[in-house]
This record gives sequence, structure tokens and C-alpha cells, in this order.
Amino acid sequence: AVELAVVAPGAEPAAVSAPELLDPAGAVALVSAGHPRRLSRRLTRLALAAAGIALVLAGSVANGALFLIGRRDLLEEMTGQAQVIADNVAAAVLFGDHDSGMETLGSLRRTAAVVRATLFDARNEQFADFHSRPGSTHAVAAGPLGHRFEQRRLIIVEPVRARGMAIGQLRIEVTLQPLYARSGLFALITGGNGCCIGFGF
Repeated sequence: AVELAVVAPGAEPAAVSAPELLDPAGAVALVSAGHPRRLSRRLTRLALAAAGIALVLAGSVANGALFLIGRRDLLEEMTGQAQVIADNVAAAVLFGDHDSGMETLGSLRRTAAVVRATLFDARNEQFADFHSRPGSTHAVAAGPLGHRFEQRRLIIVEPVRARGMAIGQLRIEVTLQPLYARSGLFALITGGNGCCIGFGF
């Protein structure tokens, strides 16, 4: 509190005391009454929130990169396998041996990612058709050579050649579900950790 006094004419002025303003110890006590503590808690929360956001962003970038790398590796592996199968079925297509063609396609059952393999002859008519699971028996047709991604599947179309001439096509469907499942799990773990750090748990 500030004390004021009335001074009579010719008298010495009375002392004016303001201990809260003049006393350094009082000022320190006022500052330390809780304000820095609340400020420190807020700064800690902001730092944790920033760390959580940074973790989520970094995890998202890493997750996307890993997904693309995995998809590229799968494409290279399955393209090589499709080329080998296309070479092996060439004689069956050339001589019209459907059983032999189906037997060669059946060797793909050892590759878990392959959903379906369809062989077409020179007239683009279905020559042999292998599918590893129910629901993959929808009608398919011969198409442009190469690869494409659609509905979480990789479609690879390779030419079947004999004596340097194209005599048919091999179409292979590969599921990308394991890649999506792994990517989703990674995102869930990263997001959960980011939330825990951000909320200070």
C-alpha cells in the first residue's frame, strides 16, 4: 500500500513509503508468485506439440517413400517373373496345348501376391486362365503391353513370342493389399506416437 501524509506549512515532509514498489525483495516475490510456472508449462506444451507434429510429418514422408519403394520393387520382381512365364508358355500357345499352358500358369500359385494370370492367343482370345482366390474370375481382355495400377492391384501385360513373332499375351494381376496394410500400420503407429508426444503423455 502507498502511504500519503498532509504536510503543514514550514514542516518537514513526512516520508512516503511504497514497499511493494521500492523493495526489490517484494518485487521478486510478486514475480515468482506463479506467473513463470504457468509460462513454463505453456512453453513445455508448445514444445511437445511441435515435436508431435514434426514426428507425424516425418513419419508421413517416410511412409510414403517406403510405399513407393515397395511398389517399385514389386513391379520389378513381378515383371521379371511375367517375362519368364511368357517365354515358358510360348510353345503351348504355338501348338494349341491348353493343358500345358494352364500347368505353366499354375506355377504362379507359389507367388502369394499373384491373384490371377490369363493367357491370350494371337487372336486375343482367352487361351488359359489361372486364379488363386475367389472373386478374381471376372472377365478380362487382352490389352496394351506394359503395366498399370488400378483398384489396389498391379496389372502386367507381357507379349508371348515364338520365332521372333508375337503369338499372344500374358496378363498377370498382382495384389497391393500387403503394401497398403503395412503402410496403414506404419501410419497408425506414427500418428499414435505423435499424439502421445503432442499431448504430453
